[in-house]
Amino acid sequence: MDIARADEELAKEIASKHSDILRQKDLSQASIEEIRNFLMGIARADKELAKEIASKHSDILRQKDLSQASIEEIRNFLRDIARADKELAKEIASEHSNILRERLSQASIEEIRDFLMDIARADKELAKEIASEHSNILRERLSQASIEEIVDFLWSIALG
Repeated sequence: MDIARADEELAKEIASKHSDILRQKDLSQASIEEIRNFLMGIARADKELAKEIASKHSDILRQKDLSQASIEEIRNFLRDIARADKELAKEIASEHSNILRERLSQASIEEIRDFLMDIARADKELAKEIASEHSNILRERLSQASIEEIVDFLWSIALG
């Protein structure tokens, strides 16, 4: 057994043994970065436990204020929630679509590429929904982009 595998198993064992503590953590005062790191860490150890915790705190996660968050912070938040609970990530993206639209309209082609790539890694359907809903912004950015930028954008998304 290699070290990486042993560490995964140990993390899962610890998360399982102390799942009651993890479930009871109060996320209401946590920042979006703290929440995403918390869920990401748990998901790496035990994906089902992360989904259960995300579901338990779904109201808090939906109500987090994203109005001051950057496109990168929103990307990371949605990506890591999607890793735990894809449906919840879709609901959050939908509920915050105005903020998402505003951030995407201010983003560069590279930022939009990174956003869609990261979301697609966690949930391809969510990335497609966001791209479709905000296709006018994509159209504008692509029309302003150089050939190299377009190739990089599409190539990166395709390779995801």
